[in-house]
Amino acid sequence: MSKQEASKKRKELIAESTFRVIQSVGLEKTTIRKIAKESGFSLGTVQYYFPSQHEIYTYSMELLSKRITERIVQSVQKGDPVLGGVATMLKQLISNQDEEQYIENEVWLSFSLMALRDQALQPLSYSTHQNTKQFMKHILEILQQNNVLNDSLDMEMEAMNLHAFIDGLSVHSILYPDQFDEEMIVNRIKDYLRSKCTLH
Repeated sequence: MSKQEASKKRKELIAESTFRVIQSVGLEKTTIRKIAKESGFSLGTVQYYFPSQHEIYTYSMELLSKRITERIVQSVQKGDPVLGGVATMLKQLISNQDEEQYIENEVWLSFSLMALRDQALQPLSYSTHQNTKQFMKHILEILQQNNVLNDSLDMEMEAMNLHAFIDGLSVHSILYPDQFDEEMIVNRIKDYLRSKCTLH
């Protein structure tokens, strides 16, 4: 492993430790010292890679965004029925029974709320929001290209509506995990998409 790869791996381990600490004690009580203890690295090592707690949060948000994108790409299977395929892609934005992904989604919600008060995090939060909105438009374009989307829909407005629906489903799955399993989440997404399509 090269020095660069080793550095990247350590930063990811620190970010993952940050996720676990936030999920365990909450964002307000998270400290660099607690993150260092969770990671198994010394406080000095953590501060070498991230001189400030804000830098840990920024890197962690970027890592979460990257992992979600990777999951979306990996979920696409050639030959999938269009409705099932886009539902599976959207499902990657929502926590499920996988503990690691559940923690990531819970932490992402904490970061998003923190960005309301922390101006330094707002540009990244806004950028991520815009990227997600573009992804929603891409989903609708896939349906449109496959001639299943209702032609009368306003694409810009429907992208916003789909974004709000997925965000709401994601928050509910975090707050009430016992009521939302993977099958139920996928079915709710399919039901929503069907309401916008010409197929039923």
